[in-house]
Amino acid sequence: MIKFLKMKEKDIGDVLCFLKDNDIYKKDIEKQFPFTFIIKREESILGLGSFSFINNKAIIKNIFVKENYRKMGLGESLLRTILYFLYISGTKIVYYLEDDTNIYNYLSKFGFSKSDVNGLYIDIEKFFSQPCRGK
Repeated sequence: MIKFLKMKEKDIGDVLCFLKDNDIYKKDIEKQFPFTFIIKREESILGLGSFSFINNKAIIKNIFVKENYRKMGLGESLLRTILYFLYISGTKIVYYLEDDTNIYNYLSKFGFSKSDVNGLYIDIEKFFSQPCRGK
């Protein structure tokens, strides 16, 4: 069974290994752990997504799914999980401000629009009024 979970302290070691194994480790990424969701199948991590808050703005930092599990809708499900968590926490707008072209293009497919400042943004209510895109 595949589960989408908010990362817990007991997952830190597995997540650090996952980040290293997939060459996505970034300096100070541990600071994002309270705002990280993981995709798990049994005890194996298949993907993760993280966000942070800057000046009371929710910022998507990363969405990543292991290559052999892509094109299965897991990335969209992870994105929906994160956005729903933010929405029920009172967040209305979410931004993506990083410079990863792959994530930028991926989020654009799901309705994220260019921001006036830089990067992308989406109104969460607008996002959930759209049907799932699937694979």
